[in-house]
Amino acid sequence: MGSKIVHLAYIGLLLLLFMTVSLSYLELGYGNELLAYGFAILKSLIILIVFMSLLKENVISKVYFYMALFGILLIVVFVMDDLVYRG
Repeated sequence: MGSKIVHLAYIGLLLLLFMTVSLSYLELGYGNELLAYGFAILKSLIILIVFMSLLKENVISKVYFYMALFGILLIVVFVMDDLVYRG
């Protein structure tokens, strides 16, 4: 893996970190949680793809990754649903 890709990933992670911290100062209602989860997912995808070389792994590793991603997505959906309807 080239150092240019690693440097771009590092800059991207720093930018997403800055955006996450900046988000805490905004009042967007439920949008804060959604954007924070989105930034966290993007950061984890950058780490998985660039630093853990997920694209070069075998098929079973990718299946486990997608199963875990689906589980996290379910948790996020149910937490957001609970926040909306709890009142």
